[in-house]
Amino acid sequence: MGVTKGLLVLVGLGVLTLGCLGSGPVQWEYKVITVESDLSRTGPDAMSSFTVKVDEDTLNSLGLANWELVGSYVEHNTSFPNFGNDEYVTGIRPNVRPSAVVFIFKRPRLDS
Repeated sequence: MGVTKGLLVLVGLGVLTLGCLGSGPVQWEYKVITVESDLSRTGPDAMSSFTVKVDEDTLNSLGLANWELVGSYVEHNTSFPNFGNDEYVTGIRPNVRPSAVVFIFKRPRLDS
């Protein structure tokens, strides 16, 4: 009984392997979406926010279209909160903030 089950498992795995090899590799298509911050880099409000707002409805619609998020990263830039101000403060100050979030999506190609 144990040998029969083992043989069935091996035959089943062989059939699955041959089926996967016969269909070829999956072809993917990719979509890159960049969500940018709407903050100014200069002036008194240059450092007022440290986040980039992402629209959840857009992400949900991509999910419904079978797009899968496979990667993301944040782009940063420098801001100059006192640039052009006569009362410019010298010294070390934090001036880096997120400027955009980049999302990378993939899904199987429909035409392959």
